Amino acid sequence: MARLVIHSGARKGEEIKLERGSNRLGRAEGNDIVLDDPSISKLHCEIVVGDMSVQVRDLNSSNGTCIEGRRIQCAAIRTGQILMVGSTALRLEDGPVDIVIPHLSRDEEPKASVLADGTPACLYHAEVPASFQCRQCGKTYCASCVHDLHLAGGKPRLFCPVCSGACVSLAMQAPPRPASIASRLIERIRRPFRRTRR
Repeated sequence: MARLVIHSGARKGEEIKLERGSNRLGRAEGNDIVLDDPSISKLHCEIVVGDMSVQVRDLNSSNGTCIEGRRIQCAAIRTGQILMVGSTALRLEDGPVDIVIPHLSRDEEPKASVLADGTPACLYHAEVPASFQCRQCGKTYCASCVHDLHLAGGKPRLFCPVCSGACVSLAMQAPPRPASIASRLIERIRRPFRRTRR
């Protein structure tokens, strides 16, 4: 918040906090800022604190209102500049800035789960079987969760929504099914014949 620091006189160094909006300054009681100086009018000037600027307006004072030695009727005053009301000099300063960092709670990341039949479930849809797995982080997803990139004349590429790693189809990664008894028996019968042909 903006403040005025008295730069001259008996009250030199004293700070006056300015409220947002209108701050009336003068010698008479009832002003927002009362300065007991005979050179200051009973109702001398108005200091208006806005969001982006501070304006000073003279209220037909006897000895006038000046900013940096220049008499004004209504003008903006910047931080560090001297405001002269009568024979009293005041410097505009910025008050200490209170910075408040809000506490942001992070939602817990969902945990990988498995469906009743042992099929991996989608990380974000626990009731849906996963169709893809990320090669980088190993998380599994359904088709609606992976990000796809379509390249002209090429196959679409699938990416992990968490780490942006490449995703592959779980069907491609499925281990080969064990051979049936009949196919193993046929393979054993064929083996000796293959050897004799060489």
